Amino acid sequence: MTQRIFAGVALTDDQLAICRSMGTDPAVFAARLKDRLAGKLLILSSQTQGENGPSGIIGPPIVAEAFQEHRDEIEDTSIDSRRLVMEARKSIDEFLAKSGGPDGWKVLARAAALLVGALDRVAPAYADRVNPRANTPGRSDSQWL
Repeated sequence: MTQRIFAGVALTDDQLAICRSMGTDPAVFAARLKDRLAGKLLILSSQTQGENGPSGIIGPPIVAEAFQEHRDEIEDTSIDSRRLVMEARKSIDEFLAKSGGPDGWKVLARAAALLVGALDRVAPAYADRVNPRANTPGRSDSQWL
């Protein structure tokens, strides 16, 4: 097994293969891996969405982290679901105005977290989503119960 050094971290052939498959710069991956080894949170984005569309791997954890970051606002009982949706709309508008910015994803994550909070308030307790083929690409037959 060969290793190459990026950002002071040795990457294995397998790790380099992951970088290639995700379209990620090995130096960026190595820097994030170094952070992770130091106990920091690892967030790595794939550049391979293109025709394949979103992977569903990166978004949900980012929304969960944004939910935790904005938890005080989302769980404030003086703010109703409509207000959360209006705040999410403001974030979406801000994202659309400067979506190419380096932190645009954080603005969009806040919007998603606010929408999750609004949905938590208005969805019926019995709402459930059943997706028996969730892991079969192109074969999802979700049903809302």
